[in-house]
Amino acid sequence: MSGRDWEPPPQNVLKCNVDAAVFADGASYGAVVRDQSCNFVAARSGSVACNQDPLLAESLAAKEALTLLAGLVVKQCVSIARGIGDVKVLHVKRTANQVAHVLARVTDSSFVSKSWDIIPPDCIVGLLNV
Repeated sequence: MSGRDWEPPPQNVLKCNVDAAVFADGASYGAVVRDQSCNFVAARSGSVACNQDPLLAESLAAKEALTLLAGLVVKQCVSIARGIGDVKVLHVKRTANQVAHVLARVTDSSFVSKSWDIIPPDCIVGLLNV
């Protein structure tokens, strides 16, 4: 495989390739999502308004690809929830969600995922019965 060939992403990661094409009367984009086995996951194409500006066309193409990826995440969440059964997702104020908020704040972006089964982490113990 040469440096010009498509390379798959790591396992359990999706890769989205995006490009834009500029024409005399506008521009268009294409985005294709594949997994580590080169399997097709999703695609989207369409037009973007950019008046023959390649940088703007590429930027708008990236925005559309990110929108596609966000939609995939939502679809995966819905699929997982359906598999669980009776699941409700509600938006609540932070004051009503303090336990999860505190846990999220003490976990920085470089932290490795961790789960607790019986004993909760110290940072939320005092909030559990509030």
